[in-house]
Amino acid sequence: MDLSTILSAVAIIVSLGSASIAYRLQRSDSQRSAREQLSESVTELIKLNSKNNEMWSTPSENRKATHYQELSSISQMAALITRQAVFLVNSYPDMANDADYVAISQGLTLAGDNLLADTYMQKAIDKSPSDFYRIINLRGYADLLFRQGRHESARERYQEALKIFDNNTDFNKATNGYTYQMWMNSEFNSGFPTESELYYQRALTLYNSISNQMTKTNNVSSLKQAKAAFQPQGNV
Repeated sequence: MDLSTILSAVAIIVSLGSASIAYRLQRSDSQRSAREQLSESVTELIKLNSKNNEMWSTPSENRKATHYQELSSISQMAALITRQAVFLVNSYPDMANDADYVAISQGLTLAGDNLLADTYMQKAIDKSPSDFYRIINLRGYADLLFRQGRHESARERYQEALKIFDNNTDFNKATNGYTYQMWMNSEFNSGFPTESELYYQRALTLYNSISNQMTKTNNVSSLKQAKAAFQPQGNV
């Protein structure tokens, strides 16, 4: 093989190597840009969800004439932003984390796409980085299912969340107690007051078994306030 042939081969190898490096750098830049866009979308979806919850909690007598128009605008904005977010996570599947998927699911719920919202909550559960976050995502999914009227499936998710941690530390008791507290709210808001009372009592029992007095007091107080919010005339 003569020198010119060798040099040509070397030049091709160097060219291919440079092209590969350039491609990786370009893709890295694109993914970084996509991550920034996704973070912005998620932030906006969280704000929209918070605003939606605030508006629905406003007593009917205090609602402005434009109340339902504003709710409609929130739904339209959520639809627009979630489409962008879904495009980004589909383009870079390894980029998204469980919190991204939760926010997308909430946005899809606001937009009225319950089926796709369900899919993204399951993605969030699958992407959970630890048992603790798996519990958070499972009970978030359970709450979503209750709001969709899928009560038995929702209860199964709450039960699944409660099986992850044993009640052998104060942290675990507080975590599982809050799962019962969320379950209590879900049952009451779905029209099941008897079941709601059952999970109130389970949460109370678990919180009262916490050894740290401050942690116990704070959790019991939070639980009673949560119950009082939907049973203001009853004994808590």
